[in-house]
Amino acid sequence: ADTDGQPHLDAMGTISVNPELVIKADVNFETGNIDFKGNIIVKGMVKQGFSVKGTSLTAREIDGAAIEVSGDLNISDGITNAEIKAQGHIYAKFINHSTIYGFKDLCVSKEIIDSTILLSGTCKNGSGRIISSKIAARQGIEAGSVGTDSSVPSRLKIGVDAHINHMIRQIDEKIQSQTDLAGSLKEQIRKLENQDKDIYQQISEKAYIQDRAQILIKETQNLNEINTLKKKAAKLEQELNAIFEIQDQIAGELQQANTHMANVNEKIKSLEEEKETLKQFLQTNSPLPVMTVAKTIIQDSVVQGPHASVIIKEDISRCRIHETALE
Repeated sequence: ADTDGQPHLDAMGTISVNPELVIKADVNFETGNIDFKGNIIVKGMVKQGFSVKGTSLTAREIDGAAIEVSGDLNISDGITNAEIKAQGHIYAKFINHSTIYGFKDLCVSKEIIDSTILLSGTCKNGSGRIISSKIAARQGIEAGSVGTDSSVPSRLKIGVDAHINHMIRQIDEKIQSQTDLAGSLKEQIRKLENQDKDIYQQISEKAYIQDRAQILIKETQNLNEINTLKKKAAKLEQELNAIFEIQDQIAGELQQANTHMANVNEKIKSLEEEKETLKQFLQTNSPLPVMTVAKTIIQDSVVQGPHASVIIKEDISRCRIHETALE
């Protein structure tokens, strides 16, 4: 490797060696936002309004922050009012009022409250409680308890990769946006090329007239006519210079538009490749539409599989819910 550090393999199969950054206290106004291509260790918490982006993150707590890592997220306490995107595993004591997108497993030892969670792995909360949350986990859900008598019913999806589907929809929106932009640029380039043709025609016509004026100056003996022709030639020279400036401006705009078009096409290609990689990721393992509850799942909780769903009619203790295909 070109640098010292820890080896890392992300969910998309990219291998890297990453250095380490240690923040001795909190991520706050003193540190600002963190964007570091390596492993980040925060001794304190990531505070509200700040963001951390890197390979992996270890911190005591996240409160109102935005986190994006290509590896694991290790939080010794909890995650509150945060948006999390992680390609690796996520570990936390509790999750509250947060949105989480994960490629692998989410492991929470206590409660998950009022949160939206989309996972390509498993939601592991075997000793905790899920309350008023929406969770979709491709590899199933392990819960201690689900719901309380006074909470809004949770909606739980198993064996469904809402996470990848969400990402693909976002990519499709970006592709459509870039495609629309490419269409606008194509029309802009067409107009500029037509303007350039018109300018070239004007230059040709005025240059011809100027040449004729110079020939007539040489051929005539009349002083007044010579002066008139010279004035005409000078005026044509000024007009040609002005037209040449317009031509240079159009050429610059045309070059800029063509460069922009090339960048847009490259971005569309990159997005298509990213979309294909996500589709291939879906083929790496089969979905597991299974949910286990160690203690109690409260009535009115909703459990949905790839093809069927069930609303729990009464409190059920120590159960296993799974979708099976009927022939």
